[in-house]
Amino acid sequence: MAFIGVDLHTSSFTICRLHDDGTEGFETFTLSASALQVFCQSLDADDEIAVESTGNTAWFCDEIRACVGRVVVVNPRQFQVIRKSVKKTDRNDARALAFFLSKDMLGFVA
Repeated sequence: MAFIGVDLHTSSFTICRLHDDGTEGFETFTLSASALQVFCQSLDADDEIAVESTGNTAWFCDEIRACVGRVVVVNPRQFQVIRKSVKKTDRNDARALAFFLSKDMLGFVA
């Protein structure tokens, strides 16, 4: 099982995969059907994903929902860690989402 934070943009997304043993890995994908297929193939049925609510989040969630155990859509107004981050990078945002998902400490939309 892994906790995966997704920093979603209009043309790409960066993930942080936080494993049970504390190790983490990062990947960046283009936002395309083929890249989403590759991403889904890397997922396990019990993985959990957290993604901030943006304009294309619903589409993204529809594409990956069947590949994982749970998808959490985070309200960015309730998730102050990213909004007020001093070091705002895709990797840091994805890492924060994965970490707080692993602790079940996210204010979520759905």
